[in-house]
Amino acid sequence: YSGSGSAKKMCSTISHFGSDKLLIVTDSMLVKIGVVGEITDELERLGIQYVVFDEILPDPSYGLVEKGVQVALENQANGILAIGGGSPIDAAKVIAARATNSKSIKELTGILKVKQPCLPLFVVPTTAGTGSETTNAAVVSNPSTNQKTPVIDPKLVPIAAALDPSLMLGLPPAITAATGMDALTHAIE
Repeated sequence: YSGSGSAKKMCSTISHFGSDKLLIVTDSMLVKIGVVGEITDELERLGIQYVVFDEILPDPSYGLVEKGVQVALENQANGILAIGGGSPIDAAKVIAARATNSKSIKELTGILKVKQPCLPLFVVPTTAGTGSETTNAAVVSNPSTNQKTPVIDPKLVPIAAALDPSLMLGLPPAITAATGMDALTHAIE
């Protein structure tokens, strides 16, 4: 989905996939500035239950992602909605994989290690630079080695993404500039 208001349009698609109990993976700033509220208002209107996990930090660690997995399992989430930049999206991908696979995050790192289908994953990127909403990879940080470790599998590709430019209007100028430069760099590459 693309264009102004596309995030709300995608919400109806979520219910078509049978996801009526979502784990929303995001960061606290997006909750604070009201971006998440715009989407949860629409979910409520559609009768979709959700719980917000807004603890995602840049370069999410195994422990933080594992905490998100526990929130998903405790709330019997049957779908994941990522709202944010690359860190929330990558964390959501690994949460979706970990929730349905009996492997640890460390065991999922590498190529084609996700054996069972992930929880249905929907994505609303709020930055222009990462492209994580279209890829089959996620990166999480291993705190014991201080390394970023990839999880690469086609099962990580989200079912749907909403590229809604209206959600970027409330972002801090420094974030808009940094992610714009990121997008430009990817285009040049």
